[in-house]
Amino acid sequence: MLMSSATSQAFRQGDWPLTIAAMRPQRVYAERNGRDIDGLYIMMGRFFVAEWGFFVPANKDEFRPTQGSDPSFELLGGEVYWYEIKG
Repeated sequence: MLMSSATSQAFRQGDWPLTIAAMRPQRVYAERNGRDIDGLYIMMGRFFVAEWGFFVPANKDEFRPTQGSDPSFELLGGEVYWYEIKG
């Protein structure tokens, strides 16, 4: 589902799995840029440049969120994180 080149890909609402659609996110997109924040973003809200929602890393074994960073990530369980981008 994630791409191998440096890019961001938004997924159309009709392509979302039912479990994701049931959460009623504003946007679902994948980031692939070779940095430690590669993964699937399920954006639940946005206000100006700020954004928040769920994040699933592309490679859970290599994902190492940094404390106090922007974006910030909080492990919810399994491979799912809550993310916040303050801009």
